[in-house]
Order: sequence, then C-alpha cells, then structure tokens
Amino acid sequence: MERQLLKFKKIKPIDYGKLLYEMDIKTFTREYDYPSPSEAMTLSYLKNCEVYFVYHKNTLVGLFAFEEKDGKVEVKQIAVLPEFQNKGYGKIIVKKLLQINKGKNIWLVTHPKNIIAIVLYLKNGFNITGWKDDYYGDGQPRMILQYN
Repeated sequence: MERQLLKFKKIKPIDYGKLLYEMDIKTFTREYDYPSPSEAMTLSYLKNCEVYFVYHKNTLVGLFAFEEKDGKVEVKQIAVLPEFQNKGYGKIIVKKLLQINKGKNIWLVTHPKNIIAIVLYLKNGFNITGWKDDYYGDGQPRMILQYN
C-alpha cells in the first residue's frame, strides 16, 4: 500500500448516515465491540464530530472521527473495514489524526482485549492513563489512553 495513494475526505455525518452505520456494523464484530444499534444512534454519536473517510485508490477503506470540547480532543471512532485490516491503514489513520490535532490533548477509550489497537496507540505516543468499568453501558471495561 502506497501512502501517497491515500486520500482523506472530511464529511458531514448527516449526509452519510446509512454508510456510517453500515461501516460500523461491518467493522465492530468482536464479542467486546460495541457496534451501533441503528443509523440514528450512529448519527447521534457522531453528531458533533469531525469525520473523515479514508480512501485508497478511490476505494473507501475506513474512517476516523473526533470531537473537540473543553480544550481536549476525544477520538470517537477509528474504523478500518475488515477486508483492509492488517495492511497498515490504521497506522496511517492515527498519524493523520495526530497531524490534524497537533499540539492538542487527545484521548480515547478502547477495550483491553483490543491488543492490536492498544499496541498501535502506544507505538504512536499514547499512554494508558486510566480504566473505566461499563464505559458504554454494555458491562464491559475500557482503557483510557491519552496523547499530549
């Protein structure tokens, strides 16, 4: 995969609700994932976010979304469609996210079983700063990671 062939397109979630929901349910399929139960919930979750689609050679491979409030940036979602996982897209997405938010305090949550994501975040300068039980109300714990 050639990095220069990746394109990032900022979108308005309201214009892509169905596609965002479809990507969510295709990507978050592990027993500890928390996929959206509906298109309306997806749009509600991403309502105040900056959302970027990620394309490789005009093929949609993933997305990332973040929300800035109170001087901090919360990463709400990083998703790489299953057929494009383990090819380096996640690494490039994280680097682009950090570039866009350079100099800002950035944080996110992930499930402690999501080892691949945790390693990716740690390799890119995030630190584990906390733990939250039942973060999404699904009975599952989440790790809090921070970049600053």
